[in-house]
Amino acid sequence: MQGFRSVLLVLAVCLPASLAGAAEPVRLGFLQFPGFSELDSEHRPVGGMVTTLELIVTTAGYPFESQVMPVARLRRGLQDGQVDVWPGLLEGSDLGRYVVESEQHLGLVGINLYYRPGQPTPVWPDSLRGRQVILITNFAYTDALLRTLRNPELDIHLHRSSSHTGALQMLMLGRGDYLLNYRSQVVPASKRLGLEPPPNVLVTERPLRLVISRQREDHEELRARLDAAIVELRAAGADLDQTMR
Repeated sequence: MQGFRSVLLVLAVCLPASLAGAAEPVRLGFLQFPGFSELDSEHRPVGGMVTTLELIVTTAGYPFESQVMPVARLRRGLQDGQVDVWPGLLEGSDLGRYVVESEQHLGLVGINLYYRPGQPTPVWPDSLRGRQVILITNFAYTDALLRTLRNPELDIHLHRSSSHTGALQMLMLGRGDYLLNYRSQVVPASKRLGLEPPPNVLVTERPLRLVISRQREDHEELRARLDAAIVELRAAGADLDQTMR
């Protein structure tokens, strides 16, 4: 598949060259998701998500600039136009009035509930009643999850951590009963701490879409061309699935 993707990328670069030469570069923003989007030893964006989105943008006829950045900077960039496109989960964030979403998606984002080894397997949401749940600061959780967490009848006490390793340490040290987080973040955080990922249950999966800043003047055209490029690439046999479980 990697060889096929390379061929597609070469074709994508060659075929729309006249369009790419005239189009404004698309500024791509990525969060740090090891294996999906991260920086290599030379501080270049790499990973399956990076390769896939660059292929889509090139196929749509645009040049691009890619950056991996912290979540707070990414949010500001989408609001003020410093970032044009982010592959992510919009639901549950407050970015709605600043962005539009692609129609096509690139897979699913799984959000899991983690608990300490030896604890009973939790049942969502009943097991959270009166318990302490750890969240990640500035990360998007779905509207349905947030409604559950804020339900006064459940009396859930929320704690937040600015880092995935910090949140995992809080859980393991008993400074919270459960951690609600993305599996794609917990696995590498566990490795950094020399731990096995804690036991968990899948709570929800949501579609991973392209989130496009309204600050870009041609954002509607950009969205349409990116959607068309995804359809075109899939028809050609490209594997664009970036499901995070």
